Amino acid sequence: MVYAQAVDEGIDKGQQAGAGLALWRALFISMTRLLNSVEGDVKATHDLTLLDLGILLALSHHDDAVAMGNLAATFGVDPSVITYRLKRLEARGLAIRTTGSRDRRFTFARSTPNGRAVMSDALRSMLDSADRHLLSKLEPSEVPVLANVFIRLQQTQQAGETAIADAPHAVDEAGV
Repeated sequence: MVYAQAVDEGIDKGQQAGAGLALWRALFISMTRLLNSVEGDVKATHDLTLLDLGILLALSHHDDAVAMGNLAATFGVDPSVITYRLKRLEARGLAIRTTGSRDRRFTFARSTPNGRAVMSDALRSMLDSADRHLLSKLEPSEVPVLANVFIRLQQTQQAGETAIADAPHAVDEAGV
């Protein structure tokens, strides 16, 4: 709140606000550049966005079909974004969408064998790219610290939300 107030009022609220703004600026610029670089590498080699790769990764962790609403909640995007991305993945033979047999309002997705193979290759490319653009620039002792910060952020973002790992897949309810 202090940081937003300092921006709204256009004045420095002291060192805390200044440090918070500096942190936000550095985070915003570095994360934008990092994600653009990594996504560019993955897109160039596998024609996948990072969201596409994330969806394939999430699907590969489940034997059953995953409710598309759960995917949307996991990634914090509108369900229409997941629908759009899955149509593209389905057209490439990387995923399959199905509707519930008892309740057609539910739509589910699962990865195909080809989708899992492409995901595995793309994941290796993404990790190599992340090594080049991020990890190689850090001291070895900084990597677990950064990992812990982002794991904690992810956990707090998912608090109160339905995450794939914790959510029922609605398979029984929808009859898939």
